[in-house]
Amino acid sequence: MRIVLAFIACLSIGCSNPACFGIKCPVIADNYICAYETEQEANLGARAFLRLKGIEDTAVLRFDTSQLKGMTVEKATLYLHKKKNDLLMAGISTIASDWVEGHGKNYKTRHRASCFKYAACKKTPWSYTGSDFTDVIFGQGNSLFTYARPKLVKGWYAIDIPPDIVHALIIDDQYGLAIADEKGQIPQEKSVHSRESMFPPF
Repeated sequence: MRIVLAFIACLSIGCSNPACFGIKCPVIADNYICAYETEQEANLGARAFLRLKGIEDTAVLRFDTSQLKGMTVEKATLYLHKKKNDLLMAGISTIASDWVEGHGKNYKTRHRASCFKYAACKKTPWSYTGSDFTDVIFGQGNSLFTYARPKLVKGWYAIDIPPDIVHALIIDDQYGLAIADEKGQIPQEKSVHSRESMFPPF
């Protein structure tokens, strides 16, 4: 049997994006991780958007993949709703450590919530003592990664995700996806809507 998975961050099942099909796995936690020196303990898990800006801001997403247990995935697509500026190239990585979404809306420390320095601030490191977010993504900590050019269709980015990455999420070997702006040499903030926005994930 061929199984098609669509990771969705859109308004409804009947959304205008013609690519919305297959089994939809809702986003159940999201945040964006700030690497800028003065923002490394900031949690933004309750914001209505996810910011993408080179190595400074990376979106993190966790999905409910319970519908896929025991299935084989042949094709997967991540859909994100554009908020600001064009995302020209995306880096996609699994996250090799569990993390806490948090409820922050500003650039302040939220104890026991994810940020650049901690998977749960002041409580749980991303990996070893003194590690940071970069130690569990893009090949570190046995994480898996790829790069893709998003396709923008009627306000929605469609990003192909390799099946092996999805399988790692299904079996709980990895803890969501990190999405990075791979055109960081362009000093322009990109952003997409989060699950707290008027376009909630499902």
